[in-house]
Amino acid sequence: MYEETEEFKEYIKAYQELLHSVLQVRFPWKESPEDFLALVLLTYKAAITGPAPLLTEEEKAAGITLPDIDTIAAVLEEWLQIRYQSYKDFQDLKQNGQPSDTLFNEKSIRSARHKRKDFLVAQATRHAAGIVFSPDTKQPHPITQLWAEAFMHKLTERIKPHDNDLCEIVLADNIHKGAFMAI
Repeated sequence: MYEETEEFKEYIKAYQELLHSVLQVRFPWKESPEDFLALVLLTYKAAITGPAPLLTEEEKAAGITLPDIDTIAAVLEEWLQIRYQSYKDFQDLKQNGQPSDTLFNEKSIRSARHKRKDFLVAQATRHAAGIVFSPDTKQPHPITQLWAEAFMHKLTERIKPHDNDLCEIVLADNIHKGAFMAI
């Protein structure tokens, strides 16, 4: 357990502010619905990679389902502000839009598979305040990893991905890429 020192409380506050700042960045998908569609499809592909898990009776009773594109888009829409421009909504975008592949593409999933070993070696432990620490260094992970972990927590309240770790790595990498594209 981590001691609640003043320094630790400052870390918590700083990372909460940084997380909020990351969500305010003008990511490419805010202006390009096609980039948002690509992010949704990539997240879906990561979520369905691997053997399908079985849903328990408790999960079914809680309304949790296997991954689907619409649920992933809905959860992302809760976190990200999207301007659909000429599209009415996500359904219209999904039916009539063409996902861009400039930023979000299959290379992201291949890259995430290579990073899995490092990710699993440095498997994060959670602190009650929501800050993620590496068991080796006890230092916070990059903010994009925090964002991805928080998003995965929200997503798993609605769906059961086939591979949580892969999905989280893909999201963290792409949020990171999206932030750099916006700067």
